[in-house]
Amino acid sequence: ENLTEDVSANFALDPKESCEAVNDLLSKDLMQMSPRDRVSVAEELHGVRSLAIEENDDEVTTEKVSKALYELDQILEYQIPDHEKPAFLKAKGFAERRGTYVNDVGFRMKFLRCKLFNVKEAARLLIDYLELVQELYGDVCLSRPIRLDDVQSSKEERAAFRSGYIQLLPFGDRAGRRILMITTDALLYSSLIRVKIFLYVW
Repeated sequence: ENLTEDVSANFALDPKESCEAVNDLLSKDLMQMSPRDRVSVAEELHGVRSLAIEENDDEVTTEKVSKALYELDQILEYQIPDHEKPAFLKAKGFAERRGTYVNDVGFRMKFLRCKLFNVKEAARLLIDYLELVQELYGDVCLSRPIRLDDVQSSKEERAAFRSGYIQLLPFGDRAGRRILMITTDALLYSSLIRVKIFLYVW
């Protein structure tokens, strides 16, 4: 399955249809939640509180994080079939020769935090991320993080990046989180270019 084709399909609708599709998807997911979970999501969205797992320096938290990282490694190595993780295996090959960010604790923690330390979901997200990175940027970005020149490899990409239609604002929200601004003019560029910029900013 080609992930870039999926990306193109998801963004192929005109802006109005895309917004309606997203709203329908969000409404469907919210209705499947319990009232308590819906309130929690709304509060996090508005910066009232965070659903993130507390990460302190105490012994309990350190043990929990270490356990999650170990379980994540076990799932990545032994529970996901090789044919489902070719990009991960290629990244491991880079690690054996000259290193790769894929083994960095900081990189793996991003996925654990994103999935609130649900290790199985974090593993699947990490695998899918690497597959998408490989398709968009090539094997080189399995050995090192995405760089600025990776999103400016063509004239159109350079124009899209420099337009400022997609950018991080210099301040955070009420909870201190970074704000990614995307204007509707970003739709002037192809979905693949937009996704390449999203991943670089992320």
